[in-house]
Amino acid sequence: ILFSQFTKALEAFGERLEEAGLRVALLTGATPRKLRQEIKDNFYLAKGEEPRWDIILCNYKTGGTGLNLTSATATHIIDEEWNPGKRDQAYARTDRIGQEMENDVYIYRIPASIDTWMSNTIHRKEQMVAAFSDTMTDESVEMSAESLSEAMRTGEIL
Repeated sequence: ILFSQFTKALEAFGERLEEAGLRVALLTGATPRKLRQEIKDNFYLAKGEEPRWDIILCNYKTGGTGLNLTSATATHIIDEEWNPGKRDQAYARTDRIGQEMENDVYIYRIPASIDTWMSNTIHRKEQMVAAFSDTMTDESVEMSAESLSEAMRTGEIL
C-alpha cells in the first residue's frame, strides 16, 4: 500500500510503477464503487491465488465503511497527512485485529524540508492533545458532558 495526500502524485507514481512492470490499482475517494469493491475483493484472495494488482495506491480520502487493508505486507507513506487523526486512520486500515502477516510502515521525509517541518508540527500537535487528555479526569469529563447536555436542552447551542 502506498499513501499520499495528493491524487496527482499517486497517478505519477502509478505510471512509474507500471513502467517498471508492476500492476497498480488506484484507490481514491473518486474510485467508482464497483472498481473499489473489485480492488478490495482481490486484495483478500486466498493464499496461493494470484492477485490482480501488486500495489494499491491510496489517498487519505479513501474512506468508507469496512475498508480494511490488512493483507498488506508494507505500507509506504509518501507524505504525511497534517491531521494526526486522519493519518492514524489510514495507518489503522493496514493494521487491525485478525491481521496474520507483519506489515512494515515506511515514512519518507526529505531532510530540512516541508516534510520534516510537517512531521515536527504533527508531533507537537499530538503532544498538545495528549497533554490536554491527561488533564481531563473522569469527573471533569462527566461535568463537561453534563454542561453540554444542559446547553443543548436550553437551546443555548443547537
